[in-house]
Amino acid sequence: MGTSLILEKVSFLHGLLDPNTVDGNPGQPGPIFRTALADYAVAEILRDIGENLKDRTLGMQIRGIGKELASESSRSMVSSWDEGDDICPPFRHFGPNPRGGPVPDPWRELIDGGRLSVLDHVTPAMNDVLLATALRELASLTTHEKTSSALKQAGENIVKNASSKIYDEYCGTRVKPRIPAPTPHRTAA
Repeated sequence: MGTSLILEKVSFLHGLLDPNTVDGNPGQPGPIFRTALADYAVAEILRDIGENLKDRTLGMQIRGIGKELASESSRSMVSSWDEGDDICPPFRHFGPNPRGGPVPDPWRELIDGGRLSVLDHVTPAMNDVLLATALRELASLTTHEKTSSALKQAGENIVKNASSKIYDEYCGTRVKPRIPAPTPHRTAA
């Protein structure tokens, strides 16, 4: 899975978990996902981030954090399923924003034609920094304090390791000036 799709998933999950960003209206009845299901969704995205990181050691660490969160949230899902518990989330109308204009989305600014075209040209270290930014947002979406602090620390380690690589990749890239096209010789008519 590509980084652009991971960033889309994080943005979508943020919209699902924050009732004020579902359709832009304040005062919604509550989040669509219950706590355990939301944590499981975070764990699924962590698995994808772990596979997409170029630093394999940190990728395995992220996958381990996600696996631990998935098992914890699975136990919570089973224990919270009681008689009379509504399985289906409340229906919401996903219509236009009545206040006029779209709901702000930081990842949406990068989208061009349905995909993040900027990500086609990033270096592997810069890809890891983008994923670390997604980790930081996921750390704020989970309810487990231990997982949140582990994700914050892992994101900081990713940025720390990638910063020297970004400098090397930037300085190691050869830059040559554009050669202008020859001007055609014109004759007077």
